[in-house]
Amino acid sequence: MRVHRDYTLLEAAIHAHQGEDVLGHLVEHVDVNLYSKGLTLLHQAILADNVPAATLLLHCGANVLCNDERKATPLHLAKSAEAALLLLRRGACVEWQRYDGATPLHTCGLSSIARVLVQHKANVHARTFNGDTPLHGCKDAEMVKCLVDDGGAQVNVANTDKFTPLHVACSFGRWRVAIALLERSASLDALDRSGRTPSDVVKAVRSLLFPLNMNDKSELDRTLVSLDVWAAGRRRGDDNRVIYEKLVWHALRPVCRDPKCALVVATRLPLDLVNSIVIQWLGPWAPATA
Repeated sequence: MRVHRDYTLLEAAIHAHQGEDVLGHLVEHVDVNLYSKGLTLLHQAILADNVPAATLLLHCGANVLCNDERKATPLHLAKSAEAALLLLRRGACVEWQRYDGATPLHTCGLSSIARVLVQHKANVHARTFNGDTPLHGCKDAEMVKCLVDDGGAQVNVANTDKFTPLHVACSFGRWRVAIALLERSASLDALDRSGRTPSDVVKAVRSLLFPLNMNDKSELDRTLVSLDVWAAGRRRGDDNRVIYEKLVWHALRPVCRDPKCALVVATRLPLDLVNSIVIQWLGPWAPATA
């Protein structure tokens, strides 16, 4: 009875980020590798991003390769680079596949975690059972840069539904990700299993949202603008850098005669940094004119 009580108290202390004095007293009375609702204490500490608690549990014999009910190891659940690094230093496996074939690189939500995993030889070409690579699941542009520029991921790889990473980004209106992929020569003409290009996918999703009275379609609209500007640039024969410049600055021309000069002078920042700020925080707001 006391063991059960101490285990419950330890769970609560982990989630409350209690100090090591409290955790140390409780951990002496429990089996650190017991499961509760499909998770070990180490899983719970990592989910709570409680690195001190995870460190203590590992010191007390927690199994760094333990699986939850979906066969995910704690590394699959890491919420910070610090937590991922701790687990890797204690022997966590970067290639371990979850129930759906996903590795920790597939499930990480931050570019900082992805960078740590890539530095520890995580396979950027690994596929889930649906054929997705880590690049298919990217939710921010920095993750794309990490996987492609640092890891050598292929931007036009297709899954079993013939979706490329650009198809997936477009289906969710992730225009920042789409732009990062296009900068790295992602194909605008790739066809999925239904014969749709990434642009077709955006239009299909928008048409589904309209009858449902989904008013906030702005992310999809910005994605479509990005694709249109990029397609026009490629037809002109512009390289990716030139297209990127056009995409950045056409968004501000309706409200400022020379936005590039205005922002560079006002901020005194290098042009490449100003470009990055505009595309990440403003994006293609205006209708495509390219």
